[in-house]
Amino acid sequence: PLSPADVKNGIAMSFHECDDSVVQLFDLVDGSVVLHGTNEAPGSDGFNAGGECVEFCISGECWFPKVQAWTCAAKGSSDPFHGSEKHNQKWTIKKVKGGVQLVNGMNNKCLTSVHAAGWAVGLDAGIKAVAAQVTDCAAPGSKNQTFVMSTGGSGDDASDASTMLEASSSQSKFTLKSLSDGLCMQPELEKLPHFDAVAFKLPDDSYSLVAMNLNDQDVPLRIHDTQAGTALDHTMPGHSIHTYRWTPAKSDYKSTE
Repeated sequence: PLSPADVKNGIAMSFHECDDSVVQLFDLVDGSVVLHGTNEAPGSDGFNAGGECVEFCISGECWFPKVQAWTCAAKGSSDPFHGSEKHNQKWTIKKVKGGVQLVNGMNNKCLTSVHAAGWAVGLDAGIKAVAAQVTDCAAPGSKNQTFVMSTGGSGDDASDASTMLEASSSQSKFTLKSLSDGLCMQPELEKLPHFDAVAFKLPDDSYSLVAMNLNDQDVPLRIHDTQAGTALDHTMPGHSIHTYRWTPAKSDYKSTE
């Protein structure tokens, strides 16, 4: 099973089926959202350093509004990309209709669940993913920016952790479940290799793609022929190998000259 020891700097935050696993638990510590157990887990980059914090990525490789895990910066840190000076590891949690809204301290933008291609969370571009990103805050209560913050698991017995925030700036072991699709936030920690694919042109001018899914879970994917401008959405069952073939009309192709 996945554990806090698997959490490394730069891992994207994403949304998955709620399963009450430890990697879906967070602690609120002085305005930082910390991945539970990472401070105590040898192997995590946050071990004995305050743990791994959820941050808005502002380093050069983040050309899109990625939310990631990174070692929590010490108070007064002058790191130009992570920590107290930039406030990109700080979040204000506001109660809204249906749950809470998380506003980043650097740019006053909101945590958002975004349906995206797999590359947004470090996976194959053909896989569909739900990424955690920071975008302009919409109206309070907007489903993709509203999260159920609960303790005691993600099921019916969970208690509302947001009700405890009024008396304390800290809260332990809570989950963040998106109101838009019921998925829980966690670091993207699927073990590799879990999915792979290769495509090639055949002598008869048709095309073939062979895809392999080693996950226990089904994988939604999109097969996109860029030149023909066509695409197909499909779901691959867990532990399967599929072959896809197609012959586009020559008129579908645009000249690359």
